[in-house]
Amino acid sequence: MRRAKSSRKLGKLLFFIPVLALLVLVVFALVTYVAFESGTLTVVTYSSGRYSPSFQLHATVTVGATTETSPFNFSLSQGHYTVVFGQLTWYVTPPPRAITLTGGGTEYAVGTYNPIVRVVAITQDGFNSSSVSALHGVTPVVWKNEGSSSVTFEISGVTRIPLAPGQNYTKVFAAAGTFNFDIVNTSFKGTVSSV
Repeated sequence: MRRAKSSRKLGKLLFFIPVLALLVLVVFALVTYVAFESGTLTVVTYSSGRYSPSFQLHATVTVGATTETSPFNFSLSQGHYTVVFGQLTWYVTPPPRAITLTGGGTEYAVGTYNPIVRVVAITQDGFNSSSVSALHGVTPVVWKNEGSSSVTFEISGVTRIPLAPGQNYTKVFAAAGTFNFDIVNTSFKGTVSSV
């Protein structure tokens, strides 16, 4: 009788060993799959819409050892990545972004490029720059009165603009061309070359 009980216990044990081994293999396979499953990294770049409408840009972006032109999607193993945005003329380059990608997940790296602002300081001695270049529809040109008295200046095709000390006026030129500016009733003149 004891022997029969002992045989049944041994039989049950021998039955559960393969079941337990199979369960361990399934868990190991699942953990391995999740650990090495790739995720998706979506990269897009935009122009900032502070001075003009925001729009999508095509910039070079580097992730690891790969460089692509945005927008694009990468299928990558899960892990930590640094997204480095390339330089674009007329824009301030966004800082690199650290991304953690999980298996089966999607992460987004959005680079916002702000236009480089061109500042023309106005003082009692005239302008700090009499020649300014700008990208039409993008580059803000700011005239700032840094003098101690009010001035009135004029831009081609725009009415006269009075500026008290400390005030400024911003314009994004909608079209390409050469635009003259001057302080009214003085010899101080300058040009904006909008390309």
